[in-house]
Amino acid sequence: MRASLKIAGKTHETLFYNLEPLVVPGVTLIFIYNFCMDFFKSKSLNIIPDTIPVTINTNNIVYHGQNLDRVLIQGDIVTIDVCFRLGDGSVDGAKTFIVGNCSDRVRDLVDVSRDVIKEAVNRIRPGVKVNEVVSFISDYISIRGFYLLPDGIGHGIGESLHVSPFISLNDFTDFNYVFKVGDLFTLEPVVLMFKEVITESDSGEGIADITNFSSQFEITIYIDKYGSIVILNKALLN
Repeated sequence: MRASLKIAGKTHETLFYNLEPLVVPGVTLIFIYNFCMDFFKSKSLNIIPDTIPVTINTNNIVYHGQNLDRVLIQGDIVTIDVCFRLGDGSVDGAKTFIVGNCSDRVRDLVDVSRDVIKEAVNRIRPGVKVNEVVSFISDYISIRGFYLLPDGIGHGIGESLHVSPFISLNDFTDFNYVFKVGDLFTLEPVVLMFKEVITESDSGEGIADITNFSSQFEITIYIDKYGSIVILNKALLN
């Protein structure tokens, strides 16, 4: 494995370790965003072209959250998604934080969105097809009474952030793709409280009903020359 990948992964873990104590009632999303961007500067991290390096989504905001003036309150859940390049190593990852106390159902949602990735990783190895992993993730979430957003379950990382293999329930382009040594890709299933068609604003923000919640963890995976699965930012699953 390239040393730059390992360093990028550890740097990503460090950022999220430092973020955890900031996700508390009374903090604004812009404060968290600025903290991330200051971290980028302090570590000389590069923004991957054509990406949003930091996105922050709360509760029913599923992706590309826009309202950075929002103040966190007790019971919120917050997903922070960060990608960057360090040297020639790129990493992408997200974690959902619970702000203070929340209902048992919301806590179950967050736990399932984390645990499904842990279980899915155990099923990935050279020779396994994308559709096998997608089927497992979908079944795991459905059995537990939640809903998997069919788009964007994962993606390869190359010169740009999103390359083949595309791991999705409604894009079959790479459904028969076979994982192999040297692959660098993410797993990032978005799990919702209940099934719903997501509304997208003119600015690209994905919004669910206000009574719905979404949770997402994302890790970057590398298959090394021995066929072993290496999670670059494994600490995000803690």
